[in-house]
Amino acid sequence: LPNLLTADAPSMINAHDEKKQTAPTAPVVQINDLSKQHGTQVSVTIIHDLVQKPSMGLKKRDGYEEDISEATFKLSINQYHHSVKVPLMIEAQKIGYNRKKLGRPLLAKYHGTLNDELGVCHLCGARGTDNTGRILPLKSDPDFDEIMVNPLTPPTFDRMFYCGDAGSIDGSTGTAIDAADRFSASDTRKFKEKIELMAHPPQPVSLGGTDKSPGTDPMYVAFVTPKMWSDYESNSSDFQTYVSNALKRTNGFNHPLFKGEMFMKDDILFKKYLKPIRWGVGDTITVSNDDDDASVAGQVAPVPIERGFILGGQALALAYGSVLPGGKGNFKTDGELFDQNAWWRQWLDWIAGLAKVRFKDAKGRMNDYGVCCFDAAVSS
Repeated sequence: LPNLLTADAPSMINAHDEKKQTAPTAPVVQINDLSKQHGTQVSVTIIHDLVQKPSMGLKKRDGYEEDISEATFKLSINQYHHSVKVPLMIEAQKIGYNRKKLGRPLLAKYHGTLNDELGVCHLCGARGTDNTGRILPLKSDPDFDEIMVNPLTPPTFDRMFYCGDAGSIDGSTGTAIDAADRFSASDTRKFKEKIELMAHPPQPVSLGGTDKSPGTDPMYVAFVTPKMWSDYESNSSDFQTYVSNALKRTNGFNHPLFKGEMFMKDDILFKKYLKPIRWGVGDTITVSNDDDDASVAGQVAPVPIERGFILGGQALALAYGSVLPGGKGNFKTDGELFDQNAWWRQWLDWIAGLAKVRFKDAKGRMNDYGVCCFDAAVSS
């Protein structure tokens, strides 16, 4: 998923501190920082827009200059390691082929799957409690925080939406979510309006030169769970129109994100994501309070809930460091014989870190920069 959401490689630009980072219009900003070593930090910086009124005519100008302000988001990187082992002689006799050759492709697939899970959890600001087919353990696992590398932060208050007429999980703000608050077509219009009315909305997505109208026809990309998709499709008589809208808007895109199943409504392109962020009845969901520091609280789910997310530019930062001396590579694979050469083990090492990008605006209010989340009731 992170690879699908970043820009094409030719769009990479040189940045300060010997870093390279992809174009900021992509949902995932990939920072390739080969100058850094194990356990260090890399950063993403924004410049706040100017907001003060102009001076007119010959009014005094000295002392009325507006200060240029900026905010910096830092994320950590750390070293990941995973290995496989196979018995050699007797296994080759049994199955007729060399299992040593399986190590590299299996480890590559493992890295991609883990990256998907880490990216979705950071974007959603939660791990959820469903543990079906996951590499990433539950948040209660003692190794969870170290595997995440960067803290998992819930969606900020201004970037958190709810389906139906719900205003919160437990009714502390507006109406509590209930079984009727399924994902539907009316929600997309509501979410788009909320984005349009934001003081600092996420910037629209552009994924390469084939998008000729990212400014005049702004587009966001959203991901929903299979159950949310089914609820939307079954309750919308115009679903095929929304599918057609997606095909028209993405016509000419040479990008893998715009292949396969999708629909589009209110300039939001919807795709499915698997391994849903999900909670059952009685599970505690961490939310952000309505304050400038985005302090957190827990609310108990009254019904089964799943989370979708809407992406603009620079929603997630993915940073790689060098795992080889001299900044020569982000990945290292190797292998060796052991136990009197009866076994073979192969491993993959990489230095990386993912984090949802968030900044304080010029007035000091913390907000997720490029992602909005929405919760919906689903069947159990």
